[in-house]
Amino acid sequence: MSNEKNLLTKIQVAFQNDLWINRTDEFFVNQFNEVEVKRSDTKVPTSLFLNSIKLSNKKEYVFQFSCDVWIENFFELTRSDAFLMLTLLSDNKIIQNASQKMLGSKMEKQVFVSAKMENLTSKKWKHIVLNIKTKGSFFNVALHLSGEGWMKYKNLTLIETEVSEEINDYIIL
Repeated sequence: MSNEKNLLTKIQVAFQNDLWINRTDEFFVNQFNEVEVKRSDTKVPTSLFLNSIKLSNKKEYVFQFSCDVWIENFFELTRSDAFLMLTLLSDNKIIQNASQKMLGSKMEKQVFVSAKMENLTSKKWKHIVLNIKTKGSFFNVALHLSGEGWMKYKNLTLIETEVSEEINDYIIL
């Protein structure tokens, strides 16, 4: 049976209730209820981690994550063009490393979602849908920026669903 409930709440409420871990405190909710990050002169990555979803090791899970993404200038992305990160963690501890927070003491698997592969275009919103199969301890979705740039995210949705023969592009995590 498919669970169509959005596992992400309204973003403003989620920030207030600590459902997200802001790695460098650079992500914020703007006046339009969009999650925004604007960075310059930095080479280190930053991420906004969803508080991890605990999974049973005995079951394969299927999730669908979707959002709308906007980037000011695709060509200003540095280091990597990743704008999302999907991770499988061994636990959901928050590790403080200098001024940066990290979720999970051990990352078992991770997948970066590429702006180039998703055909993001400067100053245009793009709707992204990712179908994910995973089995492990803790599943996490992170909004991510590897270096410099200005990005916005809205309409974040994560649902648990079922395998579909109509989908042939699952991300295996």
